[in-house]
Amino acid sequence: MKRFFLLTAGRTGSTAVLDSLNKLPSVVALQEPFLKGRDPKEGLKTAQGSVPFFENHLNSQGMLSRGLSKLSERSHVESYLKIIEAKSTTRSTKAFGFKALRHHFKDHRTLSNILLKRAYHCICLKRDAIRQSISLQVARQRGLYNTTKDLKDTVPVHIDMNELQKSVENETQRVALDVDEFKARGFPLILVDYETFSDDPRKFFYEIQDLLDLPRDLPPASDYKRVIKNLKDTISNYDEVQAFAVERGQSL
Repeated sequence: MKRFFLLTAGRTGSTAVLDSLNKLPSVVALQEPFLKGRDPKEGLKTAQGSVPFFENHLNSQGMLSRGLSKLSERSHVESYLKIIEAKSTTRSTKAFGFKALRHHFKDHRTLSNILLKRAYHCICLKRDAIRQSISLQVARQRGLYNTTKDLKDTVPVHIDMNELQKSVENETQRVALDVDEFKARGFPLILVDYETFSDDPRKFFYEIQDLLDLPRDLPPASDYKRVIKNLKDTISNYDEVQAFAVERGQSL
């Protein structure tokens, strides 16, 4: 069985990507097992029932995620990975993976070494930095990050241009650093982008399946809906944002 993690940041379409992958009968793709602050009653849905998020898994054993020694954390992270792999997969599973946001590796310093030891492949997902930054501001102001329901028209959102510029510059640099860092650590790695996922899903998924030695098979579309249907209708200062994009040689 091949193992992989989807390395990304917020607002890259990663939830929809994993949702589609998880619809393949030979693939199990979990969302964010290392996500903090989730209700202990919630859990990751697997083939053998619900599994708690890592932080809640520690708390259920009377341990806190903070304050663990490096050796102790390594032991708990590794045993947790074995648990979610075992509970999520069946004999027909050819690939198992999950989403790991960039900051999860800062929260758990031993995570990358354990993933490398367990022969995980890295799929680095990026998105056009301007669109990604707009999506983040819209999600924060609306208080809605993901949905499987059709959205009705809402009040337009004003984009903070200073925040947009800083966010675009930072994300562009961070993606390049992520790729260099995880390649240097020795992970088999590919860089994929949300735009290809949207415009040419066949090409997008075939590249992932080639990395994982899986037969080429286009998965069903994700159940998750686009939160932004039309930028002109969503952004109150659209012309200002469009001018910013044009200055960078892009177009919304």
